[in-house]
Parts: sequence; structure tokens; C-alpha cells
Amino acid sequence: VPPEGELEAKKVRLEFYKDDAVDALMVTDECRYDRTAGTARSESPVRIEKTGILITGKGFECNVKDQKVQILSNVRVVLDHPRKQKEKGK
Repeated sequence: VPPEGELEAKKVRLEFYKDDAVDALMVTDECRYDRTAGTARSESPVRIEKTGILITGKGFECNVKDQKVQILSNVRVVLDHPRKQKEKGK
């Protein structure tokens, strides 16, 4: 396999690290990875899980080096613990 160019991957699992531990997990059925640019993209459904948050959608572009992901359509965000507002005087 040449060290440059694009690869097509199936059943993809990307792990994003912070302080030497998995901080977020992204899964999709398929994507294309450009090894030269360090980017991945797909038109398939995508799911991103992080403590307290779940993000789903269709299609994505990802800069692997910067760990930045843009979901392209049908984005849905679910928070495990909605923010509770403090009541004054209590």
C-alpha cells in the first residue's frame, strides 16, 4: 500500500484522544481517507459518542490531525444531562 493517496474504508471506527485516553468515538459504515492531507470524508450515516453527548447525522468531513469533524446534514444532538438552571433564593 503506497503511503500517499486515498483509501476507502468500511465499518470505520475513529477514536479521538485527550490526555492519552479515548475522549470521543466516531463510527460510520464507510469513508475515504486521504493520507496525504490527513482528512476523511463520507456520505454515510455517522455517530459520535462522547461522555454526556451523542451526535448523529449523515455525511461528514474530518481533519484527523486537528480532530475536527463537520457533520453535513440531518444533525441530531442528544445530551445526557440537560443543564439545570439555578433558582434564585433557594
